[in-house]
Amino acid sequence: MNPNVLKTNNQSEKTIHWLAKNQETFVKAWLYGYEVEKEKLYTVKFANEDFGKMYIGFLKRVNKLGVSSLPLNNDEVKSWFTEDELKRFKFWNNSAFEVVEVEK
Repeated sequence: MNPNVLKTNNQSEKTIHWLAKNQETFVKAWLYGYEVEKEKLYTVKFANEDFGKMYIGFLKRVNKLGVSSLPLNNDEVKSWFTEDELKRFKFWNNSAFEVVEVEK
């Protein structure tokens, strides 16, 4: 695979490097198909339920975290998070919050 073709097609350096090092994997995926493993998603709520179940949500329009009595996940609110997102927000392994995997 010619790196110049990839650069011409606006591929990132990371992509070009991966393809150069993994040509056989790429060809097998192209010929035989592949499955993309979906990252697990989680909801997070306050562990203390003195005031009822209060879920954490990300309000997309204002770019801030908020709370809701339901774990909403739609165009306006995101309440399903990846492990990395929860670690960034300091909810992962935090005893003040309960993290539960979303069952699809």
